[in-house]
Amino acid sequence: MGIAKFEIIGRLTRDPEEKKTQAGLTVARFSLAEGDRDKTYFWNLVSFGKTAEFILKWMKKGTEVRAYGDMRNEKKEDKTYYDFIVDEITFVGSKPKEEKKEEEVFIPDESDEEMPF
Repeated sequence: MGIAKFEIIGRLTRDPEEKKTQAGLTVARFSLAEGDRDKTYFWNLVSFGKTAEFILKWMKKGTEVRAYGDMRNEKKEDKTYYDFIVDEITFVGSKPKEEKKEEEVFIPDESDEEMPF
């Protein structure tokens, strides 16, 4: 088994999935897409504990993030399997347009014809 570090900046392709271990530890599974106009790469990631709880609470499809952690590989028979375990995750960029909430947009009250000053 090998261990290496990774850093990926991309957008969540779907809402994170919540799981629990037998011991009750929170697990978040999600995927990121990153790339350019010519090629897009998809990464399946997993996180545990407090980091997983943060991801589940604050992130959803379309959120742009920077994920950092350990990449582990394991050979079984003739195949190599990779696990991307997120230790740190931060927001990057702005929210997708469809996520704007009503309280984030100023809408003047047209019923007030006179200004108080």
